[in-house]
Amino acid sequence: MEPNKKSSAKCGDILLKGSLVLCCILMLLIVAMFFRMESINRKTEMNELRISKMEKCRETVESTPTADHKNDMESSENARNNLEAAVSAQSHKQRRNVAQTQNGTNNIVTTNPPGN
Repeated sequence: MEPNKKSSAKCGDILLKGSLVLCCILMLLIVAMFFRMESINRKTEMNELRISKMEKCRETVESTPTADHKNDMESSENARNNLEAAVSAQSHKQRRNVAQTQNGTNNIVTTNPPGN
């Protein structure tokens, strides 16, 4: 009967070593999973901070009166164009006010613009 006892002891020893190895592998997997979850949590927090910063920037951009600024720029450009048109019309009017005398010589009649 001794050969059976040795084989069962040998089998028990193999099972003990196998379970020990399996337990160590499982512990390593649990630690690796913990570190993985922590890294995912850190990345998520960073992304949430980035998103909140972008939302704040978007809110500040939306709250600034960009449409009024564009309208102001357009109105100042229109005013400049109107001024240029008025100046060119005045110079055209002055060129037209050249009166010819009876003997054929040209006398230039200049008109001062209002305010000068």
